[in-house]
Amino acid sequence: MHTSFRPHPDIASPLAADTRAHNRLLRGIRALGERAAAELKQRRRALQHVTLRPSRIGTTAQASLVLNNTWR
Repeated sequence: MHTSFRPHPDIASPLAADTRAHNRLLRGIRALGERAAAELKQRRRALQHVTLRPSRIGTTAQASLVLNNTWR
C-alpha cells in the first residue's frame, strides 16, 4: 500500500519536486480506484433486483459495464 508524503510539521520547507510528483501520481491512481468503486456500488444496487439464474448474472453485469463505457 502506498501513501502520500506530507511535510513534517516542524519543518517549514515545501516538499521536494520528486515527492510532489509521487503524490500527484498517487492521487491519480486513487481517483481511478474511487471511481471504479463508485461504479461497482451503483451497479450492485441495480443488480439487487435482477431475477435471473445466478449463472447469468455475471454475464449481465459484464454486458452492462461494456455498454456503460461504450455509451459515455
